Amino acid sequence: MDSLDTKKLLAFLLALKNLEVALSENDKVWLENAGQRLKLALQETDVDWNEIENILMSTIEINPSLKDLYQEFLAKISSEDDIIEFIPQWAELENELPNETKDELVELGFFPDDTQPESKNDEIRNVVVFVLTNEQPIKTTQNLSFLERIQRRLNPPKPGD
Repeated sequence: MDSLDTKKLLAFLLALKNLEVALSENDKVWLENAGQRLKLALQETDVDWNEIENILMSTIEINPSLKDLYQEFLAKISSEDDIIEFIPQWAELENELPNETKDELVELGFFPDDTQPESKNDEIRNVVVFVLTNEQPIKTTQNLSFLERIQRRLNPPKPGD
């Protein structure tokens, strides 16, 4: 997964975090199903990013407000050169995610000891799966501090604020 793919996942998380319109029950079911499909795709030894992107985009399409926010954040993130500073560290995720989720992150490919070259990207993919399969995806994204840091970077305060 390259940095553009990571940026798309970050834009999706930020869009969900900033969604002001409540998700309908149908939206929640759609997100849950997308999360389960992503989880299965990530368990494959040869992950097909096109499949993951198709799942993500079909999820975004269900809600026009979500789609608009996604496009807004993707445009902002795309201009950022160093995406690595946006990626959360394992210690941060360990403090913010429930214990049962940490086991799932390891199963999905995240390696806390950084032995795998793409482990930082795996963290983002795993967080997306966790958020999508959570009962309260918007609230979950609002509790992830790394998303707040990214948003501040993308929307710095104006002088005098």
